[in-house]
Amino acid sequence: MDHSGRHNQQLDTARQHVAQGDLEAAERVCRRVLRQRPRDRVGLCLLASILAQTRRGDEAVRTAARVIELYPADGAGYIEMARAYARAGRSDAAEQVFRQAEVNVTDGLGDVLVEWSMVLGLRGNHAGSLAMLQRAAAVDPGNARCWMALGSAALNAGSAGEAVEALEHAVALNPDDLESVCLLGHALRMEERLDEARRQFAQALAVDPMCQDAIGGLAEVLQSQREYEAAHALLRQATDGGSRHPGVVLAFARWCQWAKEYEQGVQIVGECLDQKQGVGPQQRLMLQFAAGALHEAQQEYEHAFRRYRAANDLYPRRFNRQEHVRSTDRLIESFGRDLMEKRWEQSGCDDACPVFVLGMPRSGTSLVEQVIASHPQAVGCGELTFLHEILSEIRAGLPEEQAYPACIGAMSAEALTSMGTSYVGRLRDVAGPDAVRATDKLPTNYWHVGLINLVLPKARIIHCRRHPMDTCFSIYATQLSPLYAYANDQRDLAVAYCEYDRLMEHWQDVTQIPILSIRYEDMVDDLETHARRIIEYVGLEWDDACLRFHEAKRVVGTASEDQVRRPIYRSSVERWRHFEEYLGRLREGLGGAVEAYEQRGLMGS
Repeated sequence: MDHSGRHNQQLDTARQHVAQGDLEAAERVCRRVLRQRPRDRVGLCLLASILAQTRRGDEAVRTAARVIELYPADGAGYIEMARAYARAGRSDAAEQVFRQAEVNVTDGLGDVLVEWSMVLGLRGNHAGSLAMLQRAAAVDPGNARCWMALGSAALNAGSAGEAVEALEHAVALNPDDLESVCLLGHALRMEERLDEARRQFAQALAVDPMCQDAIGGLAEVLQSQREYEAAHALLRQATDGGSRHPGVVLAFARWCQWAKEYEQGVQIVGECLDQKQGVGPQQRLMLQFAAGALHEAQQEYEHAFRRYRAANDLYPRRFNRQEHVRSTDRLIESFGRDLMEKRWEQSGCDDACPVFVLGMPRSGTSLVEQVIASHPQAVGCGELTFLHEILSEIRAGLPEEQAYPACIGAMSAEALTSMGTSYVGRLRDVAGPDAVRATDKLPTNYWHVGLINLVLPKARIIHCRRHPMDTCFSIYATQLSPLYAYANDQRDLAVAYCEYDRLMEHWQDVTQIPILSIRYEDMVDDLETHARRIIEYVGLEWDDACLRFHEAKRVVGTASEDQVRRPIYRSSVERWRHFEEYLGRLREGLGGAVEAYEQRGLMGS
């Protein structure tokens, strides 16, 4: 073997030491190689990484600077320097390195942008992180890592459609990468394409029968297809074999909820959380939520709340209460009564297909959508981002001082009609041409009721309401997408709820489309009466299938999937009272909203 081959073999050994956690041995091997080959790019980068991991940040930065000096057009040195700064908590310095790389790098810029996106994500800028990954894929379309990172980020953000598209690129470029294959399986499952997801996981298991991510993913699909015994057999084989892989354990926890084997679930989730390695931050918070749900099912409320709080503490704090209030103010100011009355009959697409099911998350939107989607003439399309996409297109063409919503009064009737037509076109791409009604149940569409009123005047809007304390606690106890930046702090939740309440009162006052309000508690107490109200409101003839929503075959790709697979139940009503002693800040922040909601309930409204 020549010297080059021997050095490469030694660096492979160093990487193995790193993977095993023996950084001291890895460093010795790297330094031995670099004494022979001081300009070795791979050896220098690996040494910089080891130094950063052993908290010798200054030395790591100097080593990475040497790589940049020797190879200024290669992205590797910039990546290691930025990683060293980020690991030391100096994210601003890391971003400066990325900006320098942006100018100089011609080899590996896509990888640089992927790393940059990670720093943005760590700072809580998830929108910027996703945009950076979109740019990385555009800059380096032949780089499978760029597409995989984009797909993973889109999946975490709840954009399953974008995730599928990106991950299909990644798998096409590198079909042997089982991580990409499994991520595509997860994205397909979220897109309700269960048979395709199942094939992806089966493909991974054909290559590696012990692929833990594929085992967990396939078990999730089997449970979504109600093949619980098959899922259990698969999971039991893995867990009895000693697996505590987070994906396997999360799927097993879901099975334990279904089978009411709560103690077993708590034990295995706890063992997974106790592992020092192999559990990333995102997986850790998912496991904490799962453990909380299992404790709660056993009425161990103190343990449950401790788990929920641990999960929420893993999120970065990034909710700006003052800006959130200002956003509500701007909408109320821009969509005044005079504008709404004057513009309503002058513009808009007159297609009656769209039905918007909106409100705060965890307020019963999935239940209402499932009732409608069980009708033979209706299609449930889940949480669609089409309104957000159309608004982003508008914002891109306007100076900041004329941005939405300030621009709405100056928009022509033709522009508003075009927006409505664009939305319906995208909706029908999902629902199919034969759907008489199709639902969009993205809860945050409550921000856009005024816009819906102008661009889709024949649409129907169903406002789902639930007791403020139950709504907010359920949000707190559930893993939601980064879209809900307020979800992880009691005071933030209270502000978000009060602003939602204020905005919905405004919409009720100024919109021309009649809004149907449905209280979750009323649905639970008398499903048939309120299901009939819903079906009549959306303009369909009654069908008894709407009472058998839990038998529907469709997947609900949200946190409510397992709930809407059961007949109606009351256990979520006044759930918050079991945790009342821990929710003082939330109750205080909500102020009079609780009494107002309860009073409206007594008055039958």
